[in-house]
Amino acid sequence: MLTLHDVDRAVNLSLPPPNQSTPIQCTQGRAEGLAKLKLRIEDPPTRKFMVFVGGAVLADIMKDRNDFWVTKEEWEEDPHRALKKCAGGGGG
Repeated sequence: MLTLHDVDRAVNLSLPPPNQSTPIQCTQGRAEGLAKLKLRIEDPPTRKFMVFVGGAVLADIMKDRNDFWVTKEEWEEDPHRALKKCAGGGGG
């Protein structure tokens, strides 16, 4: 399996050095090299749920830490202070 680092390196090795005289010449050489590179991008069906799963895991880990959560009362009292609390700035 290729990593992003490997792909970047493969692209750089397969391309001629860019001509620094004009940006247009630079991009023309790079585009030709990228056209030769074949990539396989995987999109698993569970990808659309990954953010939800990550948030659920984080919420489960932090469920007993009251300083991690903002209550409705805190938010309604002063949203700016509640946001500072989320950012780790205290305020509550």
